[in-house]
Amino acid sequence: MVYITITGFQKDSSHIIAGLVATLVMFVPGAVIIALVCAIISSIVRTFSGIIKANSTDSNDVEPIIPSYSKSDYAPESASEPEDTVESYVSPEPQIPVYDTMEGHDFEYYCAELLKNNGFYNVSVTQGSGDQGIDVLAEKGGVKYGIQCKCYSSDIGNKAVQEAFSGCRYYNCHVPVVMTNRYFTRQAKDLAQKTNVLLWDRDILNKYIQVSQGGNL
Repeated sequence: MVYITITGFQKDSSHIIAGLVATLVMFVPGAVIIALVCAIISSIVRTFSGIIKANSTDSNDVEPIIPSYSKSDYAPESASEPEDTVESYVSPEPQIPVYDTMEGHDFEYYCAELLKNNGFYNVSVTQGSGDQGIDVLAEKGGVKYGIQCKCYSSDIGNKAVQEAFSGCRYYNCHVPVVMTNRYFTRQAKDLAQKTNVLLWDRDILNKYIQVSQGGNL
């Protein structure tokens, strides 16, 4: 729109200037000088019009400058992985009960002391050989117990139950008992139930130890 308006103005001004020059030449003595001035003005108008046209054309062809960015411009700095500061936990070795390390005869005396500390009296350990299946004799509440002691690394079977049953009769005891640091097999439990033999396993042994150390059952 700017170019069209100025161009129209250029054409109109040229006719007007030409008419003025003709009139001045006819009536004014200094018309020649005025004609030169008008020609100069007309030239300036044409030059100015060309500049406006060029600027108008260039402004339509110029593309906007869009800055380009790469992903690295916005990528966060790589964080170093945290060092593993958690120390590996090594569980302590389970403490082996003292009775699991005993020999057979030592275990018999150990059981005798536990019985004394748990209210039994007249506690005695029989001779090592020829004991007829009873290792410890003890009384409590007027009842005499004949106890077979077994310190093994595996569960106790029928044989210990049979020895306690027969040894109890030999020593004229009221109650036969098998006392051990282990547990009993199913067959041993069945036989003990039929022969009325008491089975004092690892759990009962630990209860006697607790009482012996000042605890309560």
